[in-house]
Amino acid sequence: MPSKVFSADTFPPSKIDPEVFETRYNKILQVSREKFGSTKELVEQKIYKSIKDVDVQEEKLEQFKAKKKEEKEKEKRG
Repeated sequence: MPSKVFSADTFPPSKIDPEVFETRYNKILQVSREKFGSTKELVEQKIYKSIKDVDVQEEKLEQFKAKKKEEKEKEKRG
């Protein structure tokens, strides 16, 4: 005997008291901010450190390229 055909029917949303909803909503915001939030100063420090790290790496790359170019020129001359 075949099984009953799948139905995508769902239950209607349950009614919730607006006060309960507001309380839950605010609690979720508070916990989320405590868990995942950072101060503006901390975020700015991380951004500036990342930018500085990228600048240092770019400078090293440019020095490496200049050194390799100089080595190639020496090979061509001698």
